[in-house]
Amino acid sequence: MIFGPGSTKKFELIYKASVHGFKGSAFHERCDKLGSPTICFVLSETGNVFGGYVSIDWDGSLRDIDFNNGLGRLSGLREDNNAFIFSLTHKTMHN
Repeated sequence: MIFGPGSTKKFELIYKASVHGFKGSAFHERCDKLGSPTICFVLSETGNVFGGYVSIDWDGSLRDIDFNNGLGRLSGLREDNNAFIFSLTHKTMHN
């Protein structure tokens, strides 16, 4: 359980694509290095609600993207053994 009974955790909206922009750079400008944990919620165009949880900071500066010859490479990815994705629509969780 992330937050138990009696938890005093407060949530703050720090990024909303329809307000701040749909580019990954807009997300990282607002979300990188703010501390952890982070919970993301997504409402799809078809009405599905899903999201994810990470227990470490977002850090877009670790990206090294090279799309030469049609190949993409991401380096600097960090493992988070506590991370998971979920669907509120389907009431499922996957780690």
